[in-house]
Amino acid sequence: MKTLATIAAASVAFAAATAHAETTLKIACYLPPSSVSVTKILKPFDTAVTDETKGDVKFQEYWGGTLGRNPEQQYKLVTGGIADIAFISTYTSGGQFPDASITELPGLVKTSASGSPAYWGLYKAGLMRGFDDIKVVGLYMASVNLLHTKKPIAKLEDIKGMKLQSSGPLFADFVKNIGGTAVYMPATELAQSLASGVVDGTTVDWTGFITFKLENLAYNHYEIPLGGISFVIAMNKQKWESLSAADKAALDKFGGAAMAKSGGAAYDAGGAERRAKVAEDKNHHFVEPSVAEQDAAFAKYAEPIYRDWIAKTPDGQKKFDTFKKLLADAAAGK
Repeated sequence: MKTLATIAAASVAFAAATAHAETTLKIACYLPPSSVSVTKILKPFDTAVTDETKGDVKFQEYWGGTLGRNPEQQYKLVTGGIADIAFISTYTSGGQFPDASITELPGLVKTSASGSPAYWGLYKAGLMRGFDDIKVVGLYMASVNLLHTKKPIAKLEDIKGMKLQSSGPLFADFVKNIGGTAVYMPATELAQSLASGVVDGTTVDWTGFITFKLENLAYNHYEIPLGGISFVIAMNKQKWESLSAADKAALDKFGGAAMAKSGGAAYDAGGAERRAKVAEDKNHHFVEPSVAEQDAAFAKYAEPIYRDWIAKTPDGQKKFDTFKKLLADAAAGK
């Protein structure tokens, strides 16, 4: 009888362990299934984690906003348990992640490949506010923004008097400092606004330029790095705590620094691919200012924005200096 009892107890324990090990995580992204984040970052992440855990962790994928389309509600989607993991744009999160705006400072970030690891490094250093109530699976940023206009621009000052849709307040400040007018509107309204003359141009990255179908509306491109918007792949904290140590290790292995690296590379590659597609049309004109021209422009028009950001941000100087060092390290391959 003792042997039978022992066997029965072992069977119950084995069944309980098996039930606990098999976990399905609901992962959501409001971007379309064809987006860079879904195809190049999130789906490969899902596959890698499932393979690493030998199927103990599986993902139920909700792309294109099927769990919630409003970008401003994605944080609540995670903290409320509607999604276990979700893609969040820090820019549309109502100030939840105030320090993440550092990636949007014009002129600091030259590529997503350097910006994304620096962004992750700043978080790991404990210098980012707003992340305490979620498990941060990964952080990365879009490719850098630049200027796209209907009228030709040979130098930055040619945007004086132009109305430019600006992807965030820091980009808007840069436009204003030069003498342009910043116009706020959803990116979904940008094509119609360009066609009707409501705006003369925009500050989006190459990915957004194609996504929002602007290639037949703005034919002039001034390629100066204006920073980029950042993202967080957030997980419900309670769901994270329910995972086994092995499952947590798998998510950390393919999230974190690995996702920052793959995410940055994916967005740079996606931007380059879309730029090449635009360049096939000879009606498009590209101006690539020299490093000296860029440095002069940022010293004149961006430095006041840096000083203001530092003054308004707790430990702003430390965060700014740390981010610049992390950018330099990432660019050098450290």
